[in-house]
Amino acid sequence: RNFFARFPGAERRRWREIRYLYVAILVLDTNLRALEPAQVADELRWFDATLDRAEAAPCVGAIVVVAHHPPFTNGASHAPSRWVRDEVLGRAARRSKTRAIFSGHLHSYERFASDGIACVVSGGGGAPLMSVRTEGREHADLYEGPRRFHYCRISVGERVTCEVVMLL
Repeated sequence: RNFFARFPGAERRRWREIRYLYVAILVLDTNLRALEPAQVADELRWFDATLDRAEAAPCVGAIVVVAHHPPFTNGASHAPSRWVRDEVLGRAARRSKTRAIFSGHLHSYERFASDGIACVVSGGGGAPLMSVRTEGREHADLYEGPRRFHYCRISVGERVTCEVVMLL
């Protein structure tokens, strides 16, 4: 509701594709409690078709997926989304051009890898930070640095790169 109030001319669908140079960015709505079952089915049909088009397009060299809920997290207050892991990451991983999935939900920073796909949890933009378990982790976090407010700097050149910038 807030999104459509701020952007009244936006398409009413809650998922979309953005193209930037050779990157197809697929933005999904993973707030399942806010979607009717028919909307979830429509989103997944759209996602599969859009992944297939991007995979087949010679002008697309990389696919990046954006979702609110993370497929993996060691957050003390939020669990990973099995639905995102199975339905989103699972579908995206079947396409060779998929490079990353970015998510938030947990207000911290974590980085995982699954089948060669970078899984970045970036929720350090200003809300109170949340704890991440460092012992007894369920998932292997590739990031071992400080967890502070941060942002991700994405660069598209010969490769797509992501640099996390931790603020003091």
